[in-house]
Amino acid sequence: MRNLILACEILEDEIKKALSAAENQDPIIWIDSSLHMFPQKLHDKLQEEIDRLDSEGEDSLGSPQNILLSFGYCGNAVVGLKSAKSNLVFPQANDCIDLFLYKNEDKITIRSSGCYFLTRGWLKSQYSIVNEYDRYLEKYGQKKTDRIMDVMLSHYQCFTLLDTGAYPVEDFTPIASEAARKLNMQLCTKKGNIQQLIKLFSEDWDEDFCIIPHNSQVTLDHFSHLNLSPAQGQIL
Repeated sequence: MRNLILACEILEDEIKKALSAAENQDPIIWIDSSLHMFPQKLHDKLQEEIDRLDSEGEDSLGSPQNILLSFGYCGNAVVGLKSAKSNLVFPQANDCIDLFLYKNEDKITIRSSGCYFLTRGWLKSQYSIVNEYDRYLEKYGQKKTDRIMDVMLSHYQCFTLLDTGAYPVEDFTPIASEAARKLNMQLCTKKGNIQQLIKLFSEDWDEDFCIIPHNSQVTLDHFSHLNLSPAQGQIL
């Protein structure tokens, strides 16, 4: 088997669209998106799957030549990953927002403008801030919930729905609008893209990707040209 994909569940829309565009039918192992809230747990889960593939392969086809990771740096989650038998390939990106703003000349401005980013996958997640709001409301009541949300969103001015081209954004604008209303935020839409994912699945691995040979480890040096300081915006 040449390639196997480890993919974040919350990017399902974008990954399936990119796979179709790349005419790629590689097998996928989906990783629970809630682990993004705990980078060390995400790291441990990714390493666990890599170790399993090293020892067992996938569906008795043996270990893949390449494991494609649909993850960026993701709060240090990929640093230290290592495979004994497969190359690890992943995009040069801070996080999923970077993926969706690939080659956008205004990315730095967009990310520093107080945007809290949304996609359909994020809005569907049980861990979205909208669902967090509803859970807090049930547990604490309106006044305490409002105080909690004020703290959580103190650095943000608006919700930004990213139109990645992987879902009909107009169908989810009312949902995003309702979320903005509940949390007293403005809503805007920005155009994104899935081009870096398409390149990942097309094996078009240029300078925007890292290829870590088997028996080598991912290090911080592989992200040396990125700004890894905490970025504004929900990590999808």
